[in-house]
Amino acid sequence: MRLLPPDDGPPKDGFKTFDLFNRRALADTICNSFAHFDDNRVVLVNGAWGSGKTYFIKQFENHSQDCGFYPIYFDAHEYDYTKDALGSILSEFANHANQLIDDVDAISILADSAGRVALAGLRGLAMGVAEVATAGVASQVKGRVETALSTPERLSSAVVNRVLDTRDAMSCLRDSITDIASRISRTSKKEPLIIIDEIDRCRPDFALEVIEIVKHIFPTSGVRFIISADLENLKSIVNVYYASNFDSNNYLMKFYNVRFDVSEYKSRNKHILDAYGEYHERECLQPLTESLTSACAILKISAKKNGFTIRQMQRCYQYLALSYCQLKDGSFDAAPPFVFISLALASGGNIPTKIRNNQLIMKDVTNLLGIDEGDESGASRFILSYFEYIFNMETKDEWSWASILSRYNFVEESDSLRIVLEKYFDNFSPP
Repeated sequence: MRLLPPDDGPPKDGFKTFDLFNRRALADTICNSFAHFDDNRVVLVNGAWGSGKTYFIKQFENHSQDCGFYPIYFDAHEYDYTKDALGSILSEFANHANQLIDDVDAISILADSAGRVALAGLRGLAMGVAEVATAGVASQVKGRVETALSTPERLSSAVVNRVLDTRDAMSCLRDSITDIASRISRTSKKEPLIIIDEIDRCRPDFALEVIEIVKHIFPTSGVRFIISADLENLKSIVNVYYASNFDSNNYLMKFYNVRFDVSEYKSRNKHILDAYGEYHERECLQPLTESLTSACAILKISAKKNGFTIRQMQRCYQYLALSYCQLKDGSFDAAPPFVFISLALASGGNIPTKIRNNQLIMKDVTNLLGIDEGDESGASRFILSYFEYIFNMETKDEWSWASILSRYNFVEESDSLRIVLEKYFDNFSPP
């Protein structure tokens, strides 16, 4: 058995050999939206944390090369500590250009232009710019700024007004970016595509600076963008930065042309959680005993009813495997309590706390398992059958798990669900 499926990273061939969630359709749709619309410059790929968004983006990075794009991946969260969004993006852009093109020093070209922007007093580049980990544009910009500021005659108002006019500085930077982008296109025969990931994990000021740079610095540069983010988290970032009642939705809509949601794509007519569940069972839980098979079926049904993400589903399986491997005889006849606790822990709700405080009531159980009153669907009947003893108890509001556990012949009658939680789960935290 395994806690996690083998992970060798996204396939180098994009979606050709591995496409568990049938997301090549989404990748092709994004590429086609770029190909058919010249003014579609920025695509937002939206998905909740844990939905497999970053894995998709990295698969798409490889896939896009077959669709005529030269991808440049930018992990915004990796650069968050630098406090310099513009220098960070330009450094990544310039480094790729230098690796591709022999006769151009993209770092120096962009450093000259960005230095003028910095001296013009624009937000985004300041004296701390050299903190960027990627050597290149940022460090050279700081050198140019320091040299200029250390020379008194360069600070005369006449020189400042003539050379460092904000509009001219911005225009110069845009021209430099456009020039580098066109060189990339001519050399690679592909269109530059900057893929910005993890922006919704950044500090609010850095995250907003990144998307503002996309809009204001790269407006007609010949570079396309994909911004991968959880839109709801991005809205929260905007509200933290501006105000809680600020219209974050309309604000963000100005920064992208088309939005695609990764969670809306089914996997070959299967629910995504069913597809992941079958994959995890195949890769991690062999051999599947009859009792373990039933437990996995309950996990998938309840996870779908609760709207779990892929990561939450993965946690369910990890908790279940943990309990299974610790049973003395390898039997899983006591599966229902473990299934329930696995779902409770993965949900991130307050049920584990209620278990510890002996405050669990039947309504908590039905809510977590996704059973609505009067629901006669096959899935609900299966769950009711699986937890038959629980739902046939005389007392529906206050009850003890001790008798339930003893019914399954697993623990002593005096052991409660709290004991099981503490004994088998409290010291385990999956990655």
